Amino acid sequence: MKVELQDKLNIETNKVLELEGSIEKDKHTTSLLMNELSSKPNQYAELCNQMKISKDKYEVKIRELEEKLSATLLKLTGLENQLSSTQSNETLLRDHLQMLDKEKQDLCNQLLTRNKDIEDLSTNNEELRKNILSLQEELNNKSSNLDKINQIMEATTEKCKAKNTGDGSKTI
Repeated sequence: MKVELQDKLNIETNKVLELEGSIEKDKHTTSLLMNELSSKPNQYAELCNQMKISKDKYEVKIRELEEKLSATLLKLTGLENQLSSTQSNETLLRDHLQMLDKEKQDLCNQLLTRNKDIEDLSTNNEELRKNILSLQEELNNKSSNLDKINQIMEATTEKCKAKNTGDGSKTI
C-alpha cells in the first residue's frame, strides 16, 4: 500500500506541477492580455478620433455633393425649360415652314398659270401680228389696185373730157 500511496502521491505531484506550469502559463497569457487590454483604450480613443474626423470629412463631402446636386438639378430644370421652349419654337417654325411651303407651292402654281397665260398671249400676239401683216399686205394690194383704178378712172375721165370737148359740149 505504501507503494500505491507513493504512486498516487507521485501522480498527484505531477498533476500539481502540471497545474502550476499551466497556472504560470495562464498568468503569463493573462499578463500579455492585460498589457494588450491596457493599450486598447488608447487605440479605441484613437479609432474614435479617426472616426469622428472621417465622419466630419464625409459630412462636409456630403454637403458639397448635396450643393452640387442642387445646382445640377437647378441647371437641369433650366435646361428642361430651355428644351421645352426650343421644342415649342421648333414646332412653331415647322408650322411656319409648312405654311411657307404651301405659299411657295401656291406661288409656283400661280407662276405656271401666268407663264401659260403669257405663252397664250404671245401666241395670240404672234397670230395678231401675222394677221396685221396679212391685212397690211392686203390693204397695200387693195390700195395699189385702187390707185390703178383711180389712174384708169382719171385716164377714162380725161378721155371722156377730151372726147366731149372734141364733140362739143357734152358732159358726163
